[in-house]
Amino acid sequence: MAELELELRRSEEASRAWRKRAGEAEAVARVLSQAMDQTLDGSAGDNSRCGGSRGRCRVCGCEVCKVVFVPCMHLAACSLCADILASCPVCESAKQDTLEVLLPTEQ
Repeated sequence: MAELELELRRSEEASRAWRKRAGEAEAVARVLSQAMDQTLDGSAGDNSRCGGSRGRCRVCGCEVCKVVFVPCMHLAACSLCADILASCPVCESAKQDTLEVLLPTEQ
């Protein structure tokens, strides 16, 4: 009986951990969706997410912005520049990870 109770507690802990992880993934998905929408329809206002030129890398200004910095979630650099950066070019928070966003090309 004690073994079953222990297994039940472990299962409940695992369930809570997976729910937390799913909630975090949903939050990331919402932020990415908002960033992509702003980039695609040009509603970023002063282009604070992607440099002075709409949708361009904040570092080189030549390539298209397609890398989101984690944890700040700024869509702010091209793939080449993001690889060499240790922090976000917008807010300078330490880069823990990056996500490459595949945006549809303009026709």
